[in-house]
Amino acid sequence: MEPTNNQQIILVSNFPSNTSAEELTIHFQRTKNGGGDVESVRLIGEGRALVIFEEKEGNIFFYTNKI
Repeated sequence: MEPTNNQQIILVSNFPSNTSAEELTIHFQRTKNGGGDVESVRLIGEGRALVIFEEKEGNIFFYTNKI
């Protein structure tokens, strides 16, 4: 999966395994969490997901927050 010129993909890990893609979408869309418009979330393993944003909104190098 390659981002288009306007998309950004981040790897999210170490969250509870019972967290749904919908919960991650809501979390990363909230402005108080530094979020943006989420195109999709792909759960790729236990406690791991790819979050695909519709547009690049800066650079996320390291993000830590309790979900």
